[in-house]
Amino acid sequence: MPSSTKTTLLSLLAALTATRTTVLAASLPLGIRDDSASGVTHSGDITWYNTNNGVGACGFQLSDSEPICALSTALYDEFTKNGNPNDNDLCNKQVTITMTDGSKQTVKVADRCEACAKWDIDLTPTTFKQLVKAGTGVGRTPASWVFA
Repeated sequence: MPSSTKTTLLSLLAALTATRTTVLAASLPLGIRDDSASGVTHSGDITWYNTNNGVGACGFQLSDSEPICALSTALYDEFTKNGNPNDNDLCNKQVTITMTDGSKQTVKVADRCEACAKWDIDLTPTTFKQLVKAGTGVGRTPASWVFA
């Protein structure tokens, strides 16, 4: 085989390998891709809601006293498999929330929030009060977060 043909085949193989890697990485959930490991920070508002000790979108029992959160439907539903919200790669992922004063709290994804904008997070009352010194009377406040 001529040298130029070998070089062309090797170049083609390298390009295909790079494309395959990019496509595979793009198809993984945000919290599993390399961008989360590098600490990509998202900004939005945190709010709170009463879980009523019901079952969340991830399919397990919720409690207002647990450090859990609901991600926006826009984000959550991107990773729902087969139309079943219980089968979602974001369920049980850890999220670290950082307030403007530097206080932090790590919570577990357990639910989805239909009223939230894409990067907002809804918290249990107990967790919200731990982060927001003024308590639940505030209702909504800016924060940043990252998949832990």
